[in-house]
Amino acid sequence: MFWTIVLWIFAFIFLVVLILLFSSLRMQAKISFVDNTFAGRIKLRWIHAFILSLEYDSFSAALKGRLFGRKIQTGGGGEEDEWQDVVSEEVAVEEEQEAEETFEVEEMPVAEPAEEKVTEEEPVYKKDTEKKDRFGGLKKLKGTLYANLFLNLRWRQKVIRCVFSVIKKMLSIIKFNLFNLRVKAGLQDPSEMGRLYGYVTALKSTLGLNRSRRYVLNFEPVFMTYHLDFDFEMKSKTSLWRILLPFLTGLIRFPYLRTFILWRRWKKEQKSRGTTKAAESKL
Repeated sequence: MFWTIVLWIFAFIFLVVLILLFSSLRMQAKISFVDNTFAGRIKLRWIHAFILSLEYDSFSAALKGRLFGRKIQTGGGGEEDEWQDVVSEEVAVEEEQEAEETFEVEEMPVAEPAEEKVTEEEPVYKKDTEKKDRFGGLKKLKGTLYANLFLNLRWRQKVIRCVFSVIKKMLSIIKFNLFNLRVKAGLQDPSEMGRLYGYVTALKSTLGLNRSRRYVLNFEPVFMTYHLDFDFEMKSKTSLWRILLPFLTGLIRFPYLRTFILWRRWKKEQKSRGTTKAAESKL
């Protein structure tokens, strides 16, 4: 009976951990900048709206949501914000008054220039010392454990594979279900605008965005005037497992055994060099 209860407790904890790790964290964003007016709305949701749900609106500058059933609401202004604005204005006025004050400075008597004594200075050779200092740091690394590791070809190959696998997992942390970006921009110089439009079209073709419905990138050029309007919409999701996966791959793929073998060889070489130096000093 006791062990069955313990097993049920462990099973429940394991189930909760799995839910926390693999539950998706959903994010939505819609941002626009048209006619010098900024507007945006961001939504965040995890597992369920009762557990975590946040929404920010730029029009009201308010944050609303729920955290484990408890309502969260910030922004909207109030008496405290007005009082802080008044205090900041008073402080700014006081700083301006202090800056406007002038202080009289006493004139110091000017001393007569003393006669300069001409002395023959010895030439200083700076270039040779700089070169010695540059190569001195490299010489210190020679024979160290770090140099022994980087000079080993197999160790370098395994570390490079580990780094690339970590970067690959990092790029897949956030999965985009929708990514739409529409930009209307203009420059006064038509040649620069044409060059920028060519870069954007080349980027679209390399990323394969011409035929995709999820990922849309539209760029409308405006010539002979400075102009900027954009509209951005995004829907994405991630999870704690996706965030922790790059660190786990780095810990698993790192060549621990090869590093230990090279470290043991380096220690033996250091001991043998120490014994030979001691024998030579006795002689």
